[in-house]
Amino acid sequence: MSRLKREKQPMSDFVRDALMESGLMDAYEARPPYQRNDYLLWINEAKRQSTKEKRLRL
Repeated sequence: MSRLKREKQPMSDFVRDALMESGLMDAYEARPPYQRNDYLLWINEAKRQSTKEKRLRL
């Protein structure tokens, strides 16, 4: 059972590929579930693809 207060965010292939290519997937997975979910929410809320890409680079 998830203890997240916000709806669980899906990880898009775009985000998964970016994390894998940058070697940051292990660091991402080491974060607590609520932080991973918030990170995905922050990226997913962007309306433009260019904004999503920018947020991934930060």
